[in-house]
Amino acid sequence: MVRHLTAINGTNANQNRIIAMNKLYRYVTAHRVGKWYPDLVTAQRFAFKIGAGFMAEKSGQFSSYMGTRLEVLLPDGRVLVTA
Repeated sequence: MVRHLTAINGTNANQNRIIAMNKLYRYVTAHRVGKWYPDLVTAQRFAFKIGAGFMAEKSGQFSSYMGTRLEVLLPDGRVLVTA
């Protein structure tokens, strides 16, 4: 499931910065929200800090915990939410 949301920013400067950037990625759990990262691999590496999942050492495969969702911030300010 993918939902589209619009990022809310306080100033026009923030809006302009979002328009000029590439996609950003973060993981969200029921109780915590991760930081935005410039690529999916980095977001996956730091997901354990918020309890969103873990990266298997041997295979390098990411496994998210139940209830975790991935958000992708698009350059136009929309946020894609995947379940």
